[in-house]
Amino acid sequence: MSNIDFTQAVSLKASAKARAQAGAKAAARALLARTDWMAIRAAETGVPVPGEISAERAAARLCLNAVFQGGSQDGTGSQEG
Repeated sequence: MSNIDFTQAVSLKASAKARAQAGAKAAARALLARTDWMAIRAAETGVPVPGEISAERAAARLCLNAVFQGGSQDGTGSQEG
């Protein structure tokens, strides 16, 4: 029998997942920060946010919700699809 420590492998996988989530969260926050002025302008003046930007902002919010609620992409916290 080999002396493989599978707990190390699980720990490495969890670490990689945490790094990926941190990267996704940082990218989502950066997108929101770059486009906040458009959302503020829309609220204050009624000038609409371009559809593509609105869609990207919605996706960024879903990503952040998923990270904070347990990793799902639909914002529900479910680990399934």
